[in-house]
Amino acid sequence: MNFPGKVGGYWRWRYLPHMLTQDIAQRLGEMTELYGRVPQSEEG
Repeated sequence: MNFPGKVGGYWRWRYLPHMLTQDIAQRLGEMTELYGRVPQSEEG
């Protein structure tokens, strides 16, 4: 829930390591590429 006047604490990683299956990891990777969210490498 969003509390007016409270700064931060709303966005955090909620998966536990055992919850991230190979299928989920693959789908997240596909969506990351599809929507242009792949981090740029420091090399260029």
